[in-house]
Amino acid sequence: MTNADSDSGSRGGSLPSTGDPAPDAARAALERTCRVCGCTDRKACPGGCEWVSPAVDVCSSCWKPDPNALAAELRQFMRDQGDVIVQLPIAELLTLIGAIQLACRHPLFSGPARQRVEQGIRQMVRQLPEYLVHFRAIAAQGWNPRHDSEHGPTP
Repeated sequence: MTNADSDSGSRGGSLPSTGDPAPDAARAALERTCRVCGCTDRKACPGGCEWVSPAVDVCSSCWKPDPNALAAELRQFMRDQGDVIVQLPIAELLTLIGAIQLACRHPLFSGPARQRVEQGIRQMVRQLPEYLVHFRAIAAQGWNPRHDSEHGPTP
């Protein structure tokens, strides 16, 4: 399932019609359907949606998180894994770091949550190779709007 490509709610034809009604009916029976709103792989919610999990037939527009279940999942993950390893090309990592730094500047994002996010980003930057001096400096400056630029680096 993908995001909607337009406001019509189309997810793209992951189950294309064969023209034969019997196989098409069998394919439609296999198509995932949101148990709340009825959207499918072929017809997403207005504005788009995604499946929240391969194991749950609820779309992202209808999903209502359960705080108790969320806490239980987090405890289970911490017992089993503890860490998530994400591999990204350096350009994508720096884009992600910049976006998170920008979000951290929002006046309503403060307190312990912001401190944990900032700590995580600083840890990511520390893991960059030492020879990436300019990248490290740009990441360090990203916390302060004084260093913002209207233009990116010149090629």
